Amino acid sequence: MGTRINPGALSGLLLARVVAATAVLLWATPEAQSARGLKSAPSRRGAKAPPRPAQRRGRDPGEREAAGRHWRVTTPRGPVHLWIPDRYEPLLAGFVFYVHGYYTSVDEAWRAHGLAAQFAASRKNALFVACEAPQGGNEEPFWDSLSALAAAATRAFAETGHTVPQVPEVVVVGHSGAWRTIVLWLADPVSHIILIDALYGNERDFAAWVDAAEVTPDGDPTRALTMVAWDTLPAAEAFVDLFEDAVFAPQIPTRLDAFADAARRARLYYMRSQYHHMELVTEGKTIPVLLQRTALVGVRGHAHLQGSVR
Repeated sequence: MGTRINPGALSGLLLARVVAATAVLLWATPEAQSARGLKSAPSRRGAKAPPRPAQRRGRDPGEREAAGRHWRVTTPRGPVHLWIPDRYEPLLAGFVFYVHGYYTSVDEAWRAHGLAAQFAASRKNALFVACEAPQGGNEEPFWDSLSALAAAATRAFAETGHTVPQVPEVVVVGHSGAWRTIVLWLADPVSHIILIDALYGNERDFAAWVDAAEVTPDGDPTRALTMVAWDTLPAAEAFVDLFEDAVFAPQIPTRLDAFADAARRARLYYMRSQYHHMELVTEGKTIPVLLQRTALVGVRGHAHLQGSVR
């Protein structure tokens, strides 16, 4: 399918289409394959094979939190939080990577923003990963590669005795200054990006990422962007004007079952926010709803999502 960017809005805007000659696996590094229990052929005779799963450390059940299990992992690039819901099913599970905004750390955001409870409220079957990110414009992103973060997260998760997700559905959620980290991940195989009041830089890069989306035989885009705006309203609306096929909503839905098929299949879905900038991530009413637009499946027992978030 050809591009559907509004030609009149493209004046002065150079867009680069992402072209991949071969499929890229998100966790193609040997250490990540080992963490997932994947077999790999030795590169030379006598090369040591990766350790078998049985050789890893014993099972770590994690701590009980918000109808699920939570682990905090220490890495050279800062702490990483892992969370899975009750009735987590790896054969049907995907990944959600969360990036916090400025003026907080991942530990503070996890605690003060109640991220585990928000992930649980989404009722999605996934391994949720929250990483460290800049607390201000004077800090550089901690994770310049999603592949590196995924490798660290899956390795740590596998060491707990759990099986990593087997569905290559990769969702990235970011608030405010998180765009500085997420823009570095656009070359990685991300399925869906959710920007929560978080588009005020590198607009050309995000536009190119959306424009490179293709359509499957079922009519679904191979990548999708969901945006909400409050403080970033002017920049967000200028960005949305680039796309003739963008779907607009005057506010964020309050029900988990609010997205119709047309909304789910839009490669760009934009909502003006009725919540202030910090309320978007502290009140627990936004993240669970926005995750409904992704292709992640629900946990067993929540096939029909009804009612408001709170």
